[in-house]
Amino acid sequence: MRAYLSITRPVNDLVLGFGLIMSFIVAGSLDQNFPVLGYVYLIFAGCFVSAHAMVVNDIIDIEIDRINAPTRALPSGVMSVRNAKIYAAVLLAIGMLFFILIDISGYTELRLNWLWGLSHVILSDLYNFKLKKSGLLGNIIVAYMSWSMFIYADLFVNGYFTRVPLFFGMISFCISLSREVIKGVMDVEGDRKHGILTLAVRYGVKTARNTGVLLQIVVIILAGLILMDTGLIGRIGLAIFIAYFIYTLSVTVRAVTYGIARKSKTLGLYAPLLVMPFLVIDQVFKL
Repeated sequence: MRAYLSITRPVNDLVLGFGLIMSFIVAGSLDQNFPVLGYVYLIFAGCFVSAHAMVVNDIIDIEIDRINAPTRALPSGVMSVRNAKIYAAVLLAIGMLFFILIDISGYTELRLNWLWGLSHVILSDLYNFKLKKSGLLGNIIVAYMSWSMFIYADLFVNGYFTRVPLFFGMISFCISLSREVIKGVMDVEGDRKHGILTLAVRYGVKTARNTGVLLQIVVIILAGLILMDTGLIGRIGLAIFIAYFIYTLSVTVRAVTYGIARKSKTLGLYAPLLVMPFLVIDQVFKL
């Protein structure tokens, strides 16, 4: 059971699930009395679709993980590839069921929500099967899927793009792309052996590090640009976020070794969780 849980990367899944909910709230879903059950559907849809992608990723990466992460469920032999494929299919079916429930419930004029979910599954699986070895293109696709939560939420709630969700989506894109690039520093030896052309493999770990630094600078600038578009609590949250990301940046500028690159990547994962509660509370209390 531990293997079945760990292979889905539950922390990453919860980040996506709660991120989807928070993106809706930031887009103004509270003002439109979006029902609690709708949020439940969203978090389960997001978590299960993300879990499917994580399992597929480990199936494809089993040989690479024998080098980079030999203790994971598949390379260690705790779980068979056949069982992992069945598990991935079940996770996908459950995730799509919750997207269908969102459509049936009629919470929005935006139709075919299941198609949005399915398009993400196709894109993530295409990345895992074909585009991962493309390096930067694959990294951009992963980052886009992070941004698209805010695109989806804005269109679902408002029917058009609004400033704060749009900018925060761009922030999410840059954070995700930075993490993917820095991950290439961590995995450079295994990636080189298996022909995965990350920036670190093609141009060296310093180029990958510098790209991550540039993206994180953009994150700080974007956060500053929406600082005055929120209420008092939102501004406090964004100020804390900016300070946190300045610290993250100070780590990333040294990220040319596995340990420091891993620290930078981890800091980037939790950054959105730091600021999003403030933006949600800002929407609730309108201070």
